[in-house]
Amino acid sequence: MGRKFGSQIGDAILNAVADGIEIFQYGCYKPGALMRYGLDNLKTLEAERERRRISASIRRLKKRQLLKETKKRQERAFRLTLLGEHYLKNKNQSPPPILPDGQKTIVSFDIPEQHRRARDALRKYLRDLGFQRLHWSVWCSDRDWLERLTDQIKNSKTDNWVSIIQGRIK
Repeated sequence: MGRKFGSQIGDAILNAVADGIEIFQYGCYKPGALMRYGLDNLKTLEAERERRRISASIRRLKKRQLLKETKKRQERAFRLTLLGEHYLKNKNQSPPPILPDGQKTIVSFDIPEQHRRARDALRKYLRDLGFQRLHWSVWCSDRDWLERLTDQIKNSKTDNWVSIIQGRIK
């Protein structure tokens, strides 16, 4: 099983890219450059091992579609994707309160096949928020995510195919 996403080094890379650092030559060859973005244990570890960890974290972030890579001459440049921006925004916010009396926030969707990327992005987003899958297109959480999800769904232009319900599951 792979590593749990949300590692300290992955968050430091996302924060560095969000702060405007595009060229990771310094980050890959001098991992101490990421210290100001939340990575605190680099001084104690060997640099070669850290370069491999940073490269692996960048691959995972690209695979999860949180970073996009472009090549400028012989240098690699990165930028946050829309999903990466939402991840950072939600990571820095406290989770909403738990709903009373066993109520749940339920998200049901039926996004057409030609919009597969939007559907997969919604699934990843719900998973990152801590939703549990009931069925392939039905997800639930015991927290009050209604306001944040409504904004996210309108921004992703999938509101015609997504329903958000708050209530009890029997």
